Amino acid sequence: MVLFFMTERPSFAQMPQGDGTGQEHEQRPSTQALLDALSQSPHLRGVVELIRGYQAFNSEKRRRLLDHKAREMINSPMKITQAIDTMGILGDAGDTLGAKNMIVDFVHALERAVKDMQPFPPDPGVLEQWLVLFSDQSNYNVIGRVLLRKMIQRCGDPKSTINFLYELALAGFTSSDAIVFREINNILSYQSTLLTSDDPQARYALEAIFHRDEQCVRKTRELLLAQGVFMNNQQQAFYRAVDAVVGEQPMYRKALQTAFESDEEGVKALLQTPSDIFEMLDGRKPIDLKLIKTYPWSLLFEKPGPLKLWCDEVLAMRENERTGGKKVAIHLPTGHFVDEPKREFIQKALETDPSANQQPLESGMYWNTLSYLSPESLFVEQRRRELRLRNDTLIEQLRNDPTCLLNPDGDRVEFSDSLLTELGYKEVLFAIGEENPQDTVVTLTAGNYQYRVLLDARFALREVKTRKSIVLPSRGVFIENVLLEHLHAIMCSGKRKEKEHTRNGGEGGGGEQRRSRRAHRRLLPLGDNPTPQQIVFALQCGRDVVRWNREREEEAKKSASARGEQFEPGKFRKYTFVSGYKSKTPGPPVVSDAPQAAVELHKILGV
Repeated sequence: MVLFFMTERPSFAQMPQGDGTGQEHEQRPSTQALLDALSQSPHLRGVVELIRGYQAFNSEKRRRLLDHKAREMINSPMKITQAIDTMGILGDAGDTLGAKNMIVDFVHALERAVKDMQPFPPDPGVLEQWLVLFSDQSNYNVIGRVLLRKMIQRCGDPKSTINFLYELALAGFTSSDAIVFREINNILSYQSTLLTSDDPQARYALEAIFHRDEQCVRKTRELLLAQGVFMNNQQQAFYRAVDAVVGEQPMYRKALQTAFESDEEGVKALLQTPSDIFEMLDGRKPIDLKLIKTYPWSLLFEKPGPLKLWCDEVLAMRENERTGGKKVAIHLPTGHFVDEPKREFIQKALETDPSANQQPLESGMYWNTLSYLSPESLFVEQRRRELRLRNDTLIEQLRNDPTCLLNPDGDRVEFSDSLLTELGYKEVLFAIGEENPQDTVVTLTAGNYQYRVLLDARFALREVKTRKSIVLPSRGVFIENVLLEHLHAIMCSGKRKEKEHTRNGGEGGGGEQRRSRRAHRRLLPLGDNPTPQQIVFALQCGRDVVRWNREREEEAKKSASARGEQFEPGKFRKYTFVSGYKSKTPGPPVVSDAPQAAVELHKILGV
């Protein structure tokens, strides 16, 4: 396997040094000095120890060390990406530590770790993280594909295959990441390299339809239902298989033959079962007990699994959207109700006084309710569609074109836009994630209450503590836009005005000194590279400038090739972030006003 990290990169010639201003230069520093700088980040100390151990050991001890770390990390994809990114940073710095070879050895160790992975299948939260890597448009899709493929290949019979695909479907279909949702559709339609119709696991999945283990059959039925709910416009492999199971295709014929050999009577009974029974099992038709007796399994009164419950919830959400949301589950700090999601009802509840020990509301259920605290003009589907497109544009710019980083002490924006204030929204606070700096922890104040959510590196909404995806009803596109527009105003557009001093006072020196300051982007002179201090500071603020420049260079190559031009590496200039500072003693967040952040929102809503 060839990894992108293994390609040759320019060395760190004349690497800038100093206080992070990018003004001082010296010859290339040793990679040990860069390693020392990286060890200052609490998130990377374990990785630095791994790299130093790899450097010191012989080949046999290296393998044991990597195998041990791989088994530790195989259920923590975020730690894996941190480790590989750190190795990639060192690989760009002359690679005297053999970091590029270490990446390859580490990935091979991860492949070996899949064999002993416990629990197996992994829980949906872990599998969703692997799906995120698989669907990543940069380096990690290679690693995600290799390791997910290894997991699928570990399934050697119908029961283990369905157990894995069930958890994978639950991970993908409940994801708030639109790219992951698209990928799970491709995988379960056999339109992905992860799972093809020629794989034995594809045949095992068909055989599971006729399996005598009722739990296996139940999961298969729920998987069929989920495909019907979420894959309306795609080829549905399981349904095609059932419809053609008596046909001529070799895979279907083999599956049917295997099923007949194990349970001829059960298979015959299933093939003769009226189609109405399957709709009864899926909850789409009233139960006819006389008819249901012809079904060869007793699944009717089984407690539905999480995939079936999620399908029910999505179907109910769609029905509420279709009927104008007459009755929905309302979750508020004042209680839980089944009622009409009227804006006035929600506003009134949020204007009550919170209890003394009131904590921020983090559950996805609360955010679902908050989605209805939005303008009535969102009932028009065309406006929701335009807002979704606007959000996609904001995410693209936040990921690929930031002009500055968040302040290490956080950024608080007070709402001044009339649309937001009339709805009851007061302010939003953005903070760098403590567990993973690539996350942004968002605290939104509505009425007298705070709502907290996590935006991951792909800007998908997740619960802060569990990282569980939050999938909002269609009107939730408004809340997402409010968060993204104001984060964009801080990091990309400059549409903010700070209300506090961020440097020492002006010429008279009378201003206050802030404890920390955000870094802003700078285009470096030809041949210059970010300093170790700048690299580490950016990592602490959630941005890997080495990987970012690497990806920019790849895009520049592709663009030149598309124009029929020759890419000239010597003319490619790198970015860094300068003037950033993080003190040992945290201070209050920077307070800003961003009155222009809602301009596009007003245009789309026509208000």
